[in-house]
Amino acid sequence: MSVDELHLDIQELQRLLEFTNRPNVQAALTKAIEGVEEKLANLKVAQEAKNEAKAESEDGKPKTSHLSLPVSKIRTYGWDQSEKFVKLYITLKGIHSLPKENIILNYSKKSLKLVVRNLGNKNMELIINNLAESIDADSSSHKVKADELVLLLRKASKTQWSALTQKDVKPEEKVPPYNPSEDPSAGIMNMMKKMYDEGDDEMKRTIAKAWTEGRDKSGGGMNF
Repeated sequence: MSVDELHLDIQELQRLLEFTNRPNVQAALTKAIEGVEEKLANLKVAQEAKNEAKAESEDGKPKTSHLSLPVSKIRTYGWDQSEKFVKLYITLKGIHSLPKENIILNYSKKSLKLVVRNLGNKNMELIINNLAESIDADSSSHKVKADELVLLLRKASKTQWSALTQKDVKPEEKVPPYNPSEDPSAGIMNMMKKMYDEGDDEMKRTIAKAWTEGRDKSGGGMNF
């Protein structure tokens, strides 16, 4: 399979990922994307190694290659946002000393891939799939500062992001509509029963004690 074919496979999987909301399906598609990206990376490595071997055979001089360096995953970074951008802050000591071509960034509508070549005798990599919201890949960019790389993800809309990735987005808690005909005390009792059912042992003891004291005063009560 060629590099172009693998790129098309990744694009197709990412399109499918954008249209699904089920966590299990999202996880399966994300894993599939990572698998194809790994195949693509391995294919590129093989091609570059072949090209470098050919170059060595032509001039007879050995060449130093980033391909022989270990790959380290970037797992720590910070992020914030403005009206137009989501910004990722990645601390990488010495990155400002690298040539521009050693920093490779690929953005898509819902993902990004960063590769930093030959930093401290290793290659650094960050892959984020399934961003919480869509970005404008063509308008996204990065800035290199002293020992820091800032990724500028241009928002596709002015939506306020609640998380960086879809898996970290917390579902909104639905509040039942107010019903003026409903007995307020019944609503309070239902709420306390729900808290009792879902609470730990300490919560159950606290609610039971409070309810017992209230029952002794009013002569009524509720069974949990």
